[in-house]
Amino acid sequence: AQPKGRGQLMSWAFAAVVSVALIIGVLVPTMADQLAVFIPPEGDRALGETTLGQIREALDDTGLAPIPFCEDSDGREALSRMKGKLTASLDLKHDLSVHVLDHKMVNAFALPGGFVVLFRGLIDAANGPDEVAAVLAHEIGHVASRDPTRHALRSAGSIGVLGLLFGDFAGGAVVLFLTERLIDAKYSQGAESEADRFAYGVLLNADASPAALGDMFQRLRDKYGDYDAINMHFLSHSGLQKRIEAARSAAPQDQDYQPILDGEGWAALQGICNK
Repeated sequence: AQPKGRGQLMSWAFAAVVSVALIIGVLVPTMADQLAVFIPPEGDRALGETTLGQIREALDDTGLAPIPFCEDSDGREALSRMKGKLTASLDLKHDLSVHVLDHKMVNAFALPGGFVVLFRGLIDAANGPDEVAAVLAHEIGHVASRDPTRHALRSAGSIGVLGLLFGDFAGGAVVLFLTERLIDAKYSQGAESEADRFAYGVLLNADASPAALGDMFQRLRDKYGDYDAINMHFLSHSGLQKRIEAARSAAPQDQDYQPILDGEGWAALQGICNK
């Protein structure tokens, strides 16, 4: 039989684990969702600007300067036209600031305060302007739902709780990172699906095909493969194959679609990072 003291200790430990799980799984996300509503636009904007600056510095390999924005004037004008077509029917709470980072990563993300960032590698990987527009529309969906603000608050709260528990032992940082990514993945997969659906409507209103989002995902899947069952839990995006099928199903077959940029505009966007 177990000593009475050990059994009591295990009961306390179990209760503590359950308490932490409830805090992280229920209390933190509930409070984050409520707090996000009360953050004023200027506070949201400041958070986005600070985060973007930190990301630019973190991505720089030289340690000498932040990753630069791509500022070719013709490319910026083409990007502005694309943004205008996508947002013409929208009533966004924030001014939308779209930037391209001069980095080979094939990625895009949204930040608090209406910031959307595309990477040069994403534009290079696209097979036309509609694929870039589809990704941009998806990120605008995150902005419209204020997902970046909620996720920032959730992550900060979760990391704070986990740091109290794991921050003082060897390897604690790794536990923090993996656990936070697992938590964030649970939060984010629903938001990603919602942003996809938002993008379908935005693209249709701009006379562009939602299938372009599926085409872009297919290109990524062909190059990098789909996520396996284990890694899926540590990634915010759900499996690419499901998203490809959903995007293509969202495109009516009897509708005529027009490229969101003409050939000249697409060439300008492709050269946005030219010095």
